[in-house]
Amino acid sequence: MRKQFKLALALVICITGSSVIAQDDYVIEFTQTMQTDDATIQETLNMMGEMTTTWFIKGSKFRSETVAGMAGTTTVIYDGDSKDLLMLMQNSFAGNSYMMKKDTAKVSPDIIVKRTKEKKEILGYNCVKYVVTDAEGNETILYITKEIENPFKSQFGDSVKGAALLSVAESNVMGTKMKVIMTAKKVKKKSISDKKFSLEVPEGYTEMNMQN
Repeated sequence: MRKQFKLALALVICITGSSVIAQDDYVIEFTQTMQTDDATIQETLNMMGEMTTTWFIKGSKFRSETVAGMAGTTTVIYDGDSKDLLMLMQNSFAGNSYMMKKDTAKVSPDIIVKRTKEKKEILGYNCVKYVVTDAEGNETILYITKEIENPFKSQFGDSVKGAALLSVAESNVMGTKMKVIMTAKKVKKKSISDKKFSLEVPEGYTEMNMQN
């Protein structure tokens, strides 16, 4: 279960935000694909069906919903003021589980963040390309817009500010090289209810056993 949790969380923390300024509420819809050189695993990923991720941003509050076909739905809710993080995993085979924790993660000193001069306009937002390299040599390419603040801090810390509308993240999952591509398809400014960011665990969810 620990490896499952780490993989699920890694799919939604490709971006960072630091200080949060007054801004509109945002709903950002992404398509998400996973690629690997392992033909067997790729076939399994293809069978899972289309993956989509939707972000909800309201001031210091953040919510991410990832729908991964047969793998179910993963929801992450984060409060930037209290640093509380709730993960909900809904799966028709494994059942519904949750994890509540404080966001106390610190940026690894081995991570190298490089801001490039390359720019790209995505859905009308000006984005700058960043290249992030971890201690194992895995690269994450981010196209960041400063026009949208993201309160959910990630492993990149204050070196990257804003929201990524396109990300390409390399990783090594249990010895298999993976690439996760998230592409924003729609950005909407709309009022979002505070209920969307409730940290109350819904009925029918059991706490994850992180020892497994």
